Amino acid sequence: MWQATPAIREVERRRRGRVPEVRLYRYINEVVLRGGKDALSVHWFEITSAHATTGEQLSHNSFITNHAITDDHVADLAQAGRGRWKIANENNNVLKPQGYHIEHNFGHGQQYLAAFLLSRNLIAFLFHTVLEWCDDK
Repeated sequence: MWQATPAIREVERRRRGRVPEVRLYRYINEVVLRGGKDALSVHWFEITSAHATTGEQLSHNSFITNHAITDDHVADLAQAGRGRWKIANENNNVLKPQGYHIEHNFGHGQQYLAAFLLSRNLIAFLFHTVLEWCDDK
């Protein structure tokens, strides 16, 4: 099992703030997702935050990426990954609780409304993919 391999690197950082915490970053590069010649390999990392004095676990997240991971920037990758989830949770997931009636707008109404809105979403996802391909960074 790859979790027990010595290839997994660990980086520990201490953070002072309102709650002093210790962040443990674990990562491994070139994890093969399946067997075969055309197997896709990814880079995996996780972050575990614990209270510095009590040792109580505060949070745990794991991510995969196509960017190679090093000791120097694993913390930056984790921050970017957590920021992405924060945006999704705070912005995108508020639509349903605040009365935007996603199911109603996409599933009912005029004859072609659901197909039209779905098409717009798919075009938006396609546009984001094209922009990602065109981004030199």
